[in-house]
Amino acid sequence: ININEWSMIIKGLTVQFKMGGNIIPFLEEIVVMQREKLALQREIQTLTASSRTTGYLLAGLVPVIMIILSLISPDYFSVFFQTSIGQNLFILAIILEIIGFLWIYKILKISY
Repeated sequence: ININEWSMIIKGLTVQFKMGGNIIPFLEEIVVMQREKLALQREIQTLTASSRTTGYLLAGLVPVIMIILSLISPDYFSVFFQTSIGQNLFILAIILEIIGFLWIYKILKISY
């Protein structure tokens, strides 16, 4: 339960206390709302699972391919490490890879 929900519960209890009446239906409604919220969170996690997996695979695929290709053909990546332009492009590629991963993470992160 976040702070807004606690605030709503306290305000509802305050109104119930001042006005009188049966507090049980109010508390039952709070319980129902929390159960529905948890069910929605689980459903969202289920629906975004494949997209999260795709994001992790895309983030990990580039380094794995780079390692495999550097083992197979070391001359292929020597340009990235021996020239200043190659080093700058390598750093740019790492930065863009991180930005892409964070972007995918941000898209899939849903606040409840």
